[in-house]
Amino acid sequence: MNFETLIKKGIKGVIYSIFFIKNRLTIKQDRNILFIPHCNSGKDNYDILNADSDNVLSLFVSILRDKSLKNKHLYIGYYNVEKLALYKQFCAENSTQEVSFFKIDNLIEFYNAFCKCPLIFTDETFLNYPIKSKKQKIVCLNYYAGFMKNDFFRIKNHGGYKQLKKEQNRIHKYYDYVLSTSDLSCMFLTVEDCVYYGSTLPLGFPRNDIFFQDNSYLRNQLESLIDIEFENIITYVPTHRDYENIDRKDFYDSKSCKPRTIFGMLSEEEIKHIDNVLKETKSIIIAKIHPVQVRSNLEQNKFKRVIYYHDLIKKINLSLNPLLAITDCLLTDYTTAVYDYVYMDKPIIYYFYDFEKYTSTRGLFIDPINPICMGTITYNVNEMCEQIKNYALGNDEFKEKRKIISDLLIKYKDGNSAERIKDYFLRENK
Repeated sequence: MNFETLIKKGIKGVIYSIFFIKNRLTIKQDRNILFIPHCNSGKDNYDILNADSDNVLSLFVSILRDKSLKNKHLYIGYYNVEKLALYKQFCAENSTQEVSFFKIDNLIEFYNAFCKCPLIFTDETFLNYPIKSKKQKIVCLNYYAGFMKNDFFRIKNHGGYKQLKKEQNRIHKYYDYVLSTSDLSCMFLTVEDCVYYGSTLPLGFPRNDIFFQDNSYLRNQLESLIDIEFENIITYVPTHRDYENIDRKDFYDSKSCKPRTIFGMLSEEEIKHIDNVLKETKSIIIAKIHPVQVRSNLEQNKFKRVIYYHDLIKKINLSLNPLLAITDCLLTDYTTAVYDYVYMDKPIIYYFYDFEKYTSTRGLFIDPINPICMGTITYNVNEMCEQIKNYALGNDEFKEKRKIISDLLIKYKDGNSAERIKDYFLRENK
């Protein structure tokens, strides 16, 4: 550890100590609520102007517009300084509630807001809140509900059972509640996220309320914006790969002559084949790449009928869940976004082109994974393209299986998750 790092660590320690004391001396008014959006919001174009894909932001906007909660004082974190004036304007136009903003990566601003609030909503459990007092409740709204990729490897590979108990104690210390979408999903959280079952609540995710609204306007906007004729929207949502992340120890810098595309290492013939099948089926693919993978050594888009999400959002107000709401077929891999899309009850194609490499560097929550997949599993470009053609013909042989699994993982299919959360934590008669 160099001298500069020691100085920074020492400054942080002093700040923690000051706010630890301040938090215990500050009177917490019941009307104050703190909102901490997910860290990926800063990279994924999610904010209060575009809130529908983040649970914290979706709940914030719901409370902001709720006249029965007009006496609340809302503290909301933000990442984009350039948009602060727009955020303030949005709040003024949508509510008479008092709203205060703090920059999330400014430790002093963050802790000043933190000290004033008895109720705190966040999206993730891997953050620490060392100044938290017993008078405060932290509610993790969570960001996944299913069982695909394995985060538990962090525990298995770094201390085993003893580390698991340590992690459980840390989360139990900082987080009073962790939400999910069903009783079964809550049970999986106890293993995957090291949460005590008694801390879980199956109230649903506010971001999934969007699936029960009319989103036809967005489809119309895309049709006028995209200079390609299409009838079917296929959204491709792959998760990140540790071996494609230059910041990870498993990074694999291939010397192959094939370009590293979002669909894996493909030849020029395979790239043309994907485009031809999309044209034949009157389809386009909108590729929503994980913000971590965007920074990987991927080739630029060589496809004619594949559109990158991060290019679209420069032209249209868009986030993932509204896009899923107008999607005709989901193309995915090991990401838990599939358990958001299952609300739509539409076809799913799994594309496991790197199954062995992915499982050796990241792992799966359930192995073998086939029994919990709600669509055809494909392992190469030809198989994937055949399934695109199959679904374009209207074939959907996994419809019954989708319903069985979705009933296990989704307790409420009503679009009222935000209302349930407000009823549980905020209503005065509670």
